[in-house]
Amino acid sequence: MAKIHYNSRSKMAADIPFLPVLLILFISILVRSTFGFGDALVATPLLALIIPIKTATPVVAIIAPTIAISLLIKEWRHIDLKSTLKFRFLCPRVPGSF
Repeated sequence: MAKIHYNSRSKMAADIPFLPVLLILFISILVRSTFGFGDALVATPLLALIIPIKTATPVVAIIAPTIAISLLIKEWRHIDLKSTLKFRFLCPRVPGSF
């Protein structure tokens, strides 16, 4: 049976340039915090230029809800619950209108 040798550094982790990825994620978080949307619109195409799209997509999919939850925790006092409840009742009507 062949022996498996484990390296302390993964080849995949060594291939990712961390500083440009972190800079792109910072810019996308800044866009999300400023305008309320657009983090995936900014991060995905720019990350795809640096890392493979199969890696960029899960990175954005993990970061986006994390940002949304952190903003929700920070700004929960400013949520208008009455309009939120109205929106909840309008959501099922959109697919039914087609």
